[in-house]
Amino acid sequence: MRYILKGNFNPINSDQLAYIDILCKRKNLNEIYLLNSGKKDFFDISIKEYPFLKAIEKKAINKNETIENSSTDLEINYLDGDFTKFNKAFVDYVFNNPKYLELIVKNKLSKRRYEHSVSVAKTAVIIAKYNNLDQNEAYISGLLHDISKEFDRNYEKLIMERYFKDATKLNRKIFHQYTGYYFVKEIMRCDNYNILDAILHHVNGTSNTPLAMAIFIADKIEPLRGYDTSKEEALYRQSLKDCFNYVKATQVRYLNENLKVKQ
Repeated sequence: MRYILKGNFNPINSDQLAYIDILCKRKNLNEIYLLNSGKKDFFDISIKEYPFLKAIEKKAINKNETIENSSTDLEINYLDGDFTKFNKAFVDYVFNNPKYLELIVKNKLSKRRYEHSVSVAKTAVIIAKYNNLDQNEAYISGLLHDISKEFDRNYEKLIMERYFKDATKLNRKIFHQYTGYYFVKEIMRCDNYNILDAILHHVNGTSNTPLAMAIFIADKIEPLRGYDTSKEEALYRQSLKDCFNYVKATQVRYLNENLKVKQ
């Protein structure tokens, strides 16, 4: 008789795998058939350490077979952006399909901040096209650059004091570039250096890597800000570096206010 386990395996997470390990030992199983009750987007059982897992469709189950329901408390919602319990295949899939990142950003930010993030992402893609940069990296960096902008203050303070102690002397308005970097790297498990670097330097423009310069520019000139950006647009079509320097020069007063040491 086949052992069939039904649950939301979209995607399979570490808690569910731990539960499966217990089942195997308790019931002496060498095969488990998973009946996915969730969406199909991330349902993937190609996990190297679990070759005994097999997918099964409802139509393939016989009437006399028993189906066990997995505990609902094992179902983890990926929309909170916490990917620490998911396998690398899931993380890679999400970062290669930004529509899922859009849902996460929309879930974590206010409407106004979400719309700004999407606008920055789209602007970054345009800049990337003119400067031969990776457009997917540009879109993702722009989309995630403000991911921590509305973090709970206590959580923000915890991250800053634990990982960016020196930067706690700066104005709080700049903290989100650090906490955003932490969240995308450690919680969302992004290992793309260009994206992480762009997020870490998007407020003060302290990185000269091409993508970081593009995101710094896009954040300042995206259409929803309502500025006349014809000068900047002409510049980035000719030289990313020249546009970056021009935009940064116009931000000197703002940057000084946000980078000054607290008294």
